[in-house]
Amino acid sequence: MLLDTNALFMPFQFGINIESELERLLGKCRIRVPDAVAGEVTGLRKRKHQKAAERLCLKYSRAKCAPGTNVDDMVLELARSTGAVVVTCDRRLQVRIIASGGRVVSLRQRNHLVLLPSHKS
Repeated sequence: MLLDTNALFMPFQFGINIESELERLLGKCRIRVPDAVAGEVTGLRKRKHQKAAERLCLKYSRAKCAPGTNVDDMVLELARSTGAVVVTCDRRLQVRIIASGGRVVSLRQRNHLVLLPSHKS
């Protein structure tokens, strides 16, 4: 399970308990934060809840990303190479992950997480 940047803000913006929601959807899972995402959260100094998201980041183990041009590309490549499910609300990233055969968990109705349908051939 990989958390995208916006997933780290969900608990503070919407009161979502990421761990219990993911366990409800997928059972026990290992949650990791891509190192590129951790860096992005640290760089969002003026965003509301940034410090809380940065502390949440420290709770989970890091996943090493291959070098890339942007964070979304690095998360997508990490998801492809590891087969991990990605938690994100970023619509463009969701489409890219599903198109590549990956799985995505997203926020629904601002109060719970859902596993998005896979790409249909």
